[in-house]
Amino acid sequence: MLILCDADLEQVGGLLLSRIEELVRNQGMGLVVIAGPEHALSVDSRSPLSAILPIDPNQTAAPTGTQQLPIPVALTNLAASTGELSLPTGISWEQMPPIFWLMRTEAVRPTASVLLASPKPDKGSRLPQLVPVVASQTVGAGQVWLQLTDETFRWRSGVACSQPARSRYWLQTIRRLARRKQVDFFDQAELIVEGQRFLEGDSASRCN
Repeated sequence: MLILCDADLEQVGGLLLSRIEELVRNQGMGLVVIAGPEHALSVDSRSPLSAILPIDPNQTAAPTGTQQLPIPVALTNLAASTGELSLPTGISWEQMPPIFWLMRTEAVRPTASVLLASPKPDKGSRLPQLVPVVASQTVGAGQVWLQLTDETFRWRSGVACSQPARSRYWLQTIRRLARRKQVDFFDQAELIVEGQRFLEGDSASRCN
């Protein structure tokens, strides 16, 4: 797997980004992209990386100046229902220290899953809107993990300081994206169909 943390993606070069996209899509490589204040996810819309990110990078907003208001992070219902990103026993995400830098976007791809989010108060709605913090998307044989903050270091303090909460988060992330065994299985599978046209009621024995 490959981790790009607050990298200047414009300087990486189109050739290397195309190779990364190919490795993710065809070889099952896991890719983690972390947005940060230095380069703020600088991805050109024509970049091969833009098409595989779980959000539209052209519809993002990076905070400016010093951020003083804490941003709480919570597990989404989807992640909770699938058991994703569970914390050590006795610790909930509501108890985790907040972050102070978050690239904001609501342009999540239809095929993406938001696992961690921050509530966005909306006076006109009974339910709070959620701003993605961590989103994931399967791309071909691989998976892309986008983290819209580089402040997971804050999870080493506070109520979780006596528990390996930050280490557990990264361990789960790496395990999820290291999918080489699954890719090897898919590489060996082949579907062979005899014929080009089938009518309703035809026997499935015609397919190998």
